[in-house]
Amino acid sequence: MTELVRVFAEATRDFQAAPDDKARGDTALCIHDLSAIQFVCTVVSAVPGDTAEVGVWRGGGSKAIAATLRDRTHYACDTFTGLPNCDLTHDTEDANGAFALDVATKEEVFRELGRAPNLVICEGLFGEDGHPGVPDDARFALVHVDGDTYWTAKHALDFFWPRINDGGILLFHDYMWHGTPGVTTAVGAWLAANPDYTGYRI
Repeated sequence: MTELVRVFAEATRDFQAAPDDKARGDTALCIHDLSAIQFVCTVVSAVPGDTAEVGVWRGGGSKAIAATLRDRTHYACDTFTGLPNCDLTHDTEDANGAFALDVATKEEVFRELGRAPNLVICEGLFGEDGHPGVPDDARFALVHVDGDTYWTAKHALDFFWPRINDGGILLFHDYMWHGTPGVTTAVGAWLAANPDYTGYRI
């Protein structure tokens, strides 16, 4: 556990706190978010399986997970063209297209992510058949979902939950946050349909 904490701290040492408590540079995650990811990395360290992040943006979260749990493959899943398929029945009106990367920034992000030998970039849209680049037979110890929308949360649950190994964690960054009601709706509906499972906030 101590070694994993040290490795995670090294992986995130450039993510310095900004005035709005956001970690600047290559992630929109705040210091508390990174601490939560560090915690779940230690929890699943003995669980077999790969890792994934859905909603990568500039890649800070994926780089940290891949560097911490470096003995397994990490799948970094994103359209890299902004939030897709926003449903105004569930999502906020201004969500569609948010977090899009211009060509130069995308190339820079891909170069940085490519430095991690265990990280696979999966570019494309989540759908009913999963995500391009993620093998259908893969098994997971940790999946971090930071997709902000109902569509992404629903399809991430449908695809990843059956592939989570015992003791693994499916972590939703945006659950119960007022700015992403679609995520809360999707997760809530899934929990209602699967009463044997419990959702936790950390």
